[in-house]
Amino acid sequence: MDQGLHVLRPRTASQSPLLRNKAESVTITPPASLVSRRCWRLWLLRLLLLAGATYVALLVCWNASQLQVRGLSSSESDSVDLLVAAPPVEVQLSAREVSIRVALAVARQQEAEMRAKTTPTDKKEKKKVDARLRCRGWKATHDCDSDGERLPGLDLPCGKPVPFNQSGYCELEDKDTGQVYHAVRRGCNSVREDARFRCLDAAEFVKFPIRAKEVANKALSLAPLPGRGQDGIVMVVYPRLLASAYATVRTLREVLGCQLPIELWYRPDEMISMRNGLEPLKTLADSAGGVTFHEITDARAFGYGTKVYAIHHSSFERVLFLDADNVPVRDPSFLFQSEEFVETGAVFWPDFWHPDNTIFNIHRQSLVWQLLDLPFQDSFEQESGQLLIDRRRHTVPMEVLSFYAFHRPNLFDKFKLAHGDKDLFRFAWLHQNASFHMIHAPPAVAGRLTGVRTQQVEDVRTEAQAQAKETLEAEASTVETPDEYPDEMIWTHLLSFNSSAPRADYVIETYNADPQFPKEQHCYGQLHIGSNPNFYAEEIAGLSFAGLETDLRRFAKEAAELAAHAQNAQAESSNLNVPGMTQDETNNLLRPRVAALYASFLLCLSASRVGLLKGADGSSAASTFRSAMNAVAREANQFQLMRMEFLTGSLNDQDDPRDEVATVEQPKQQIEEKSNSKSSIEEAEEHARSVKMLPANDSKKRRLKCIGWRATGHCTPHGPREPENDKGCYNVIPNSVSGYCEVEDQDTGELYGVMKRYCASLRYDAIFRCSEAPNLVNYQLESVEAAEKALVPGFALPNVVEATTQPRDGIVMVVYPKLIASAYATIRTLRTVLGCQLPIEIWYRETEIRRGTEALAPLLELANTSEAGDISFHKITDHWATGFGAKVFAVYNSFFERILFLDADNGPARDPSYVFESPEFVDTGAVFWPDFWHPGYTIFNIHGQSLLWEVLGTKFVNSFEQESGQLLIDRKRHAAPLELVKFYTFRRPNPFTRLKLAYGDKVLFRLAWMKLQTPFTMIQTPPAIAGKVINGSFCGMTMVQHDPKGGVLFLHRNSNKLTGEVKREIIYHRPQAIKNVREKLLKEGIDHVPDQQAVDEEIARLSSTPAPTLEPPELDGLPDPAMWTHLLSFNTTSHRGFYKFSPTEPPHSSPIGNVATVSES
Repeated sequence: MDQGLHVLRPRTASQSPLLRNKAESVTITPPASLVSRRCWRLWLLRLLLLAGATYVALLVCWNASQLQVRGLSSSESDSVDLLVAAPPVEVQLSAREVSIRVALAVARQQEAEMRAKTTPTDKKEKKKVDARLRCRGWKATHDCDSDGERLPGLDLPCGKPVPFNQSGYCELEDKDTGQVYHAVRRGCNSVREDARFRCLDAAEFVKFPIRAKEVANKALSLAPLPGRGQDGIVMVVYPRLLASAYATVRTLREVLGCQLPIELWYRPDEMISMRNGLEPLKTLADSAGGVTFHEITDARAFGYGTKVYAIHHSSFERVLFLDADNVPVRDPSFLFQSEEFVETGAVFWPDFWHPDNTIFNIHRQSLVWQLLDLPFQDSFEQESGQLLIDRRRHTVPMEVLSFYAFHRPNLFDKFKLAHGDKDLFRFAWLHQNASFHMIHAPPAVAGRLTGVRTQQVEDVRTEAQAQAKETLEAEASTVETPDEYPDEMIWTHLLSFNSSAPRADYVIETYNADPQFPKEQHCYGQLHIGSNPNFYAEEIAGLSFAGLETDLRRFAKEAAELAAHAQNAQAESSNLNVPGMTQDETNNLLRPRVAALYASFLLCLSASRVGLLKGADGSSAASTFRSAMNAVAREANQFQLMRMEFLTGSLNDQDDPRDEVATVEQPKQQIEEKSNSKSSIEEAEEHARSVKMLPANDSKKRRLKCIGWRATGHCTPHGPREPENDKGCYNVIPNSVSGYCEVEDQDTGELYGVMKRYCASLRYDAIFRCSEAPNLVNYQLESVEAAEKALVPGFALPNVVEATTQPRDGIVMVVYPKLIASAYATIRTLRTVLGCQLPIEIWYRETEIRRGTEALAPLLELANTSEAGDISFHKITDHWATGFGAKVFAVYNSFFERILFLDADNGPARDPSYVFESPEFVDTGAVFWPDFWHPGYTIFNIHGQSLLWEVLGTKFVNSFEQESGQLLIDRKRHAAPLELVKFYTFRRPNPFTRLKLAYGDKVLFRLAWMKLQTPFTMIQTPPAIAGKVINGSFCGMTMVQHDPKGGVLFLHRNSNKLTGEVKREIIYHRPQAIKNVREKLLKEGIDHVPDQQAVDEEIARLSSTPAPTLEPPELDGLPDPAMWTHLLSFNTTSHRGFYKFSPTEPPHSSPIGNVATVSES
């Protein structure tokens, strides 16, 4: 035997530590004829045979479980970088099949390694790119300004952390050109105090925005993210949130009636720690329906990254993501039809924090803006507990978001520039200048009010219209409570912010509320209620979602009970007993096998130490096996990885150093050039003279590129230049400033000034950026193209028959549940009171009517009566035609040739049939009516300096605004203007709503006719007002319109709509019912929490008693109050400047709606 070979002898069975004592061992006595040396050789041969039999099983089982991808060390991760997204193999393979696949994979791996020796890898190329920028160290500056005076005494080498409160920059050198750059410019508070920043990372920092742009550019060539064209809810669950997810899904299905499909995403390795953790949710899915489960297979997608992965890989086209502990208080389905989402395709919600009060250091001087290569955004931070995203419309931002979340090393985490995924969504959308809507209402807080302190442990979000409290994001602890539910009740009050107060006053305090809550529980709200008068507290018992927390706690308890039952069942079925054997017999059967496996392991360990298990290339068996298994998984995941490689492959390509020079140094060079030349103001004035003002009626379609905002003085775009107030293309332009957007014609290189703004050109709440200017310039050209389609010979609007000689006249209405009573009253008045026999079309959206059960029943019953005449019903089928757009759809698609459109709450004072024969309509084919407002007195900012006229490409017209509660149009004569109205209404993005240039459809008809210079008649008599005289004041709530001769024709109930029901107080019976049952039990001497049945019976009893009325009863006994006792009219001989309406509060406490007074001349 070779003297250099040392073999580790295995222990005998009696020596094995796996056996309890020597009495349980087996002793083999060799025959006397054999010498002792031959005996131990025979023993060794038997042991080797046993080892050979278990060798394959040991490698397959032990290596597969212990050396899987997620357990690799950093030194071995290079060989499996493409395995991170490989899904687990779910099929069961035989040992032979595994051996064959492993052998094939080993061959492929060896071939790949041979190619790698002759072809440079992408990583080597990347190292060359990174090596071009060499760090020269940290250069400190004075006064917390990176451009301040140098402080050489505080300079630091590249590898030394830079102190928190020090300003300066990192100096980088291009090794190819020798040029020196200043990068990562820092103020004293640009990073958080606990962030570890070194200039050694500066090169990676500089390259980050370049890589993000490459990802975005490649994503532009990709197909939209896959989806089934379906709306749905997406959640991510992990063991600690299983009960919360169960409660949320139960609430959505059983309490709120939400039928949206739900995807639940999870990481299998996280669920291992909680055996059968998903069983409660799977049980619920079987009963609730529409709930599916999906595994997260990307090893990088952990923690906050799971949310990004789930949204990116969802099968839904339009996604509402909810954190599992985020419960809606109403069915969230309506959000998918909200105007904000339809227009932008993405709705985000604000967090507690903003630049004036932030715990995440996101403010003007934050380093995050340099990393993203974005200008500072002065807005609330984002809270991502809920996200509403159209994945198909926003493929590119989603790919940029994935890059932000999964790039390594993650610079957001490394420098603590953002917390998890919290702000990454809005960052990605801002990076791509993609449209999104940020909810304007700041989040409220739900919690407790104790003494003079308010303890808030919930975060309340508002819906897209900022009308109702939308979601409650629970983060409370689970503390035993006196009632039957283990989770503590923590929602007693709602702390809200006065939205009219300045944002700087929105300061949420964080503190500990010990002993009411555990020391580790943080509270958000106001430590001393009333210390900030801009916050106000309401009792949740009086809100619409009172009792919701009890439902959630009940569902959470149910989830815990189901989970415990599943774990007990698993424990009973997981015993190692063999059927027909006792536990001791089973142990005796297993011990020899365990001993043999342990001996085999020792033998393999010895062989590997002496090199017997080395591969031909020197690699170990474990690494060879691991590489083989990686190759198998890589082959199974080939198509998925091709997409990932396509997106990230460019990050390893060679970069042109001149691009880096331009990216890093260009801003500095521009500043230095400006400082060395004439004064910036003189230079700005000289440059302004070279910029042409684009004419409003320019008819050439141009490829324009935004250069930036150019500020001017004296509240006019033609005033002196103020370069210190210039902004970038993506900066929001402040209100009450003047200037223009400078754009460049990419074909000719000419510079133009467009979107010329006076101080009053936009409303105070409009958000405007010059990045929108190129689209706005071409908007008027697109509108003309849309109208020209209707000028082609043979074009006709839908349902218009050209060959008819007798025009078909009729009335058109649009109804929705709240206006059914008004429509019924208007039609009955037309037929039975006024004797009007014009046919009537009633248009409606089926989705709106479906929410109001049997809503159309009164109108359908009326249509079947003999006195109703010709009444037909028509569905609005365009999903864009919501809100004001429904009117445009009905007018455009009507079956009448000449229509009188009436709002459902607009009642004629006489039979309107005669207006079809009026000289004004016969002459022009279109009659419109004026609104209360005119350029001298407007609440919609339509005047001579409004930006509206430049966007439309028309001249300012000094006249009353239009009120579209009634429209008289000959559709056959005016196909082109109606086509333009359709374009104005449904074109996305819509500048009228985005820039608040107009309100709904109110003025769109007049603007379309003016744009095409088509004649129309505007009624000259200003609208009067019908109302009451109360205590010497006139309280008006109905607009009165006139016919062409000045007679009263229409009474439009703008407020206090007809309902046919007595207005009563809104009563929430559950809190009162609980109180009543509780008091009844206490009187009987029972101190116990009321059971649900008793509470439900008390609610039924309380519901049978009518709530108090809000208004005194009328003498005639009708439920709607009589509001028309007086008519207030304007003297038509007076100057229009005296025609002013002042919205006021009613002179008594009755909530009768908006009222108005008139200043008479």
